[in-house]
Amino acid sequence: MTPEAAYDKLFKEYEAGDYRNLLAELDTATDQFTGEDIMPKLELLKANTAGKVKGIADYKSELNFVALNYPNVSEGKQAEETLKKDVPFLEKLTFYRDIPESWKIIYKVDAVETPATKQLIEKVKKFTAERTVEKLKFSIDIYTMTENFVVIHGIPSAEKAKDIVSILKDYKDYKIAEEAVVISNENYRIVQIKKNLAEYIVTPYSEPQPDPVAPPTPVTPEPKKQQPKNNNPKSPPKDTKGNQGQPNNPKSPTLKSNDLHPENSDDPSPDGNTNPTKFNTPPTPKKRP
Repeated sequence: MTPEAAYDKLFKEYEAGDYRNLLAELDTATDQFTGEDIMPKLELLKANTAGKVKGIADYKSELNFVALNYPNVSEGKQAEETLKKDVPFLEKLTFYRDIPESWKIIYKVDAVETPATKQLIEKVKKFTAERTVEKLKFSIDIYTMTENFVVIHGIPSAEKAKDIVSILKDYKDYKIAEEAVVISNENYRIVQIKKNLAEYIVTPYSEPQPDPVAPPTPVTPEPKKQQPKNNNPKSPPKDTKGNQGQPNNPKSPTLKSNDLHPENSDDPSPDGNTNPTKFNTPPTPKKRP
């Protein structure tokens, strides 16, 4: 298999979300293709994959490797740019920073193939299927190299989530003994980025603290200029350049925010998946042309 064909195969696995197996395969590929032109792409793919299952610290370390070893190619420059802009933002994310829009219930489990986990999944699946009015969903999300989350999505409030936890724990059709964690969508993103569920569990609740907004700069109105008197009412006014009937200051086209920042024009809904919007997970590497 050529280096390019090997990269294409690995990239498809990344797109499919098979991150655990992919990391091992990337280690093999980087050993096999040492010195080949495909190496920067493989190393950047490895950095992004590590971020998915190991968290922000490993993501940063792998990006540093790419930036230092391949500074003159696009992958090295992309890694450097991500280290300067995206990584500091991700590192500063804190719990309860944003006003919650939706809530989840998560159960942390190890291998999904064990009898106990299979039983848990069947109970959660049954519950969400029966709650048709609330339109709840469930998924099995990767957390770390060895741990997973069984997640119930689409809960409108923390109080409702706590009620559901009680039903799943006490009602005879479910009797789920595993510990449940109620978490907002926003905090769930942080847990997936930093792999810090244990920290979330012991962090006391605090009121959301949005970023402070700078007060507007006072504007002093300019004195109104007196228009020259037009003694001939049939004649249109002249501007200072002698162009009859044309305004002195034609209106300029208005730039929209998306014209300046086109990435803001597409902000997919994060609910029900583990690939949140920009800055919530490591950026996806570009596919080889």
